[in-house]
Amino acid sequence: HIPGAINLPFQNVSEDHSKLNAYANLVVYGDVYNDVKAQAMAKRLIELGHANVYTLRGGLKAWKDAGFEVETAP
Repeated sequence: HIPGAINLPFQNVSEDHSKLNAYANLVVYGDVYNDVKAQAMAKRLIELGHANVYTLRGGLKAWKDAGFEVETAP
């Protein structure tokens, strides 16, 4: 994942979205370009009252292809 990213599975978003309240901007991403899960998550976060929600165009693949750092879970 992207360093500093918070893993919030879609099935838990309704219960756990308050963990994101401290952040002014939220960037949601999936594994690939045009990931429908990432788009659904962004839409749900907006429905839950979060403002400034964005999706990362190209997802994690584009992030890696651009040479940016990623982390793996321990």
